[in-house]
Amino acid sequence: MHYEKLFEKGTIGRLELRNRVVMTAMGTMLGDWNGCSTPEQVRFYEERAKGGCGLIIPEFTSVDPDSGHCNRIQLGIWDARQISSFERICDAVHRHGAKIFVQLHHGGREAPPAINGGRQAMAPSVELNSVVGRDTILPREMTIEDIDRLVGLFIQAALNAQAAGADGVEIHGAHGYLLQQFMSPYTNKRTDEYGGSMENRCRFIVRILKGIREVVEPDFVVGARINGNDFVEGGNDQDACVEIAKYLEPYVDYFNVSCGVYASAATMIEPCYSPEGWRSGFVKAIKSQVSVPVIAVNTVKHPQFAEQLLEEGVSDFVGMSRMHIADPYLVQKTMAGREDLIRKCLGCMNCNKSVVAGRTLHCALNPVAGHEVTFGDDKLVKNGNGRKVAIVGGGPAGMQAALLMKKRGFEPVIFEASGTLGGSTATAYGRVALVICILAPLFLCATIFGVRERRDYHTKEVPPVSFKKIWNTITGNPQILWISLVFLLQQIGNDVVMGGLGSTYVYFAFGYEGGLYSLFNTVGLAATALLMIFYPMLAKRFRRKQMMDKLMLLSVIGYAVMIVAGLALSGGMVKFWILTVGYMVANLGQYGFYLIMMISLINTVEYNEYLRGERDEAII
Repeated sequence: MHYEKLFEKGTIGRLELRNRVVMTAMGTMLGDWNGCSTPEQVRFYEERAKGGCGLIIPEFTSVDPDSGHCNRIQLGIWDARQISSFERICDAVHRHGAKIFVQLHHGGREAPPAINGGRQAMAPSVELNSVVGRDTILPREMTIEDIDRLVGLFIQAALNAQAAGADGVEIHGAHGYLLQQFMSPYTNKRTDEYGGSMENRCRFIVRILKGIREVVEPDFVVGARINGNDFVEGGNDQDACVEIAKYLEPYVDYFNVSCGVYASAATMIEPCYSPEGWRSGFVKAIKSQVSVPVIAVNTVKHPQFAEQLLEEGVSDFVGMSRMHIADPYLVQKTMAGREDLIRKCLGCMNCNKSVVAGRTLHCALNPVAGHEVTFGDDKLVKNGNGRKVAIVGGGPAGMQAALLMKKRGFEPVIFEASGTLGGSTATAYGRVALVICILAPLFLCATIFGVRERRDYHTKEVPPVSFKKIWNTITGNPQILWISLVFLLQQIGNDVVMGGLGSTYVYFAFGYEGGLYSLFNTVGLAATALLMIFYPMLAKRFRRKQMMDKLMLLSVIGYAVMIVAGLALSGGMVKFWILTVGYMVANLGQYGFYLIMMISLINTVEYNEYLRGERDEAII
């Protein structure tokens, strides 16, 4: 495929870029405690520049030494040490033909006091910031003096970035950080000149943008990252964000369009079930109303789709951030026509979760990412001299070992019994499908038809115990077969969901880790409560065993839906909701079954009375 648009030169302000691929800002935790870069961080960005990226925007960079930090290790650009350290990043990126912007940031109410010297966070208004899974922060309202001070700090930070050799700056006005907090009525309840109308709410960022433009060189780029939709009730919707973009356009050379705040985190940091290009609507809405270039992140995982976005005029430049973590050489591979060699981002969010947990960046697909100084190819001992080396097993580990040995100068030979590379990874879904196709019908047949008649509870004699009788009892009891089937499908279903969707199915579905399973369990418990309430009515219509059979059938159907959807569908919200509904239906059946079983156990006394001939009808 020819990528005429993707590899076409582009211009932002007076700056020419070699292509339309942008690595937008993401936290890495690779710096040091003083806000300076480290050799690991310099090398991390250098590899992405070497791989062919046109523009690199490193992680959000603090402008204030005293407030606004959101990570305990975060780049800064307020003093001479940081300017010097940023110069090393700029030089490394420029050395390979890429350009670099510095993203200037203040966290506002998202800045925990614990990593800001114990100082209370600042915000446009006193609004409790309480999002599940994050620190609860009560900020103080910023005074006019606070605003004036930060305007000066942003302007000075831009001058510092220019001194470090950067090609431009990007003012972070998205994702619920300070400047976006001022622009959004969700967080700005002020009644002075910085609140109320859209023009007043934009006054803060406009002062910063105008002030920077007045002091930097004419060819120094000044842009802004803004939201295309806050996705939160009371915030800026798409139309409001379009108006903000139109209002800010005279003060910027470009827009970098994103979306979401921490109260709508799943839209801001998309989990794996988000389809490619799902942001296109509000990105294109902004682009159609402004004349400056638009960069957009759009969950892009394939260069073909990036080309499509450019052809359709969705944006002028394509943000591919996590893709560059997974494969820093994706641009070079695409230009060489070897898209098949690209390590495509899974969307598993291991990179995000490692940083949120306070650790350095880790990628599930690329273990070298962020650790190039230690594990880069230049550190390999190349002493193979063409010698052959045997690699036993053609799974992921075997293939990676062969690749590494080849780089070291050996001639690797892979021995794989199956004749197909990929190991258990390649055959996992096939095995799951085989288990479903073979075992599930057997269990269903045994359940529906039974191996033998139900135990005659009118028999008061206790039969002698033998292995054969135990086996016949187990195989002839439909309820035991139901339980076996349900637990089999439950394990397969969970494996399909977690393997096919990744940990973010749980982590981001309703905001944060554990939220989805908590919801499922809550629904199951609520269903159990309803069954308890309506049990007398149901008991009049169904015998207890009939109810248990129906509930277990419901559970089997739920898990079957999960398995089929997990194996057959490629992703997106349709798959997510099918899996969600399937899981909830399965839980409803299981919880209901357990309820009836508990009632049966509670009524064991009644059953014993029946065996003694003291009751006239069967309880079970």
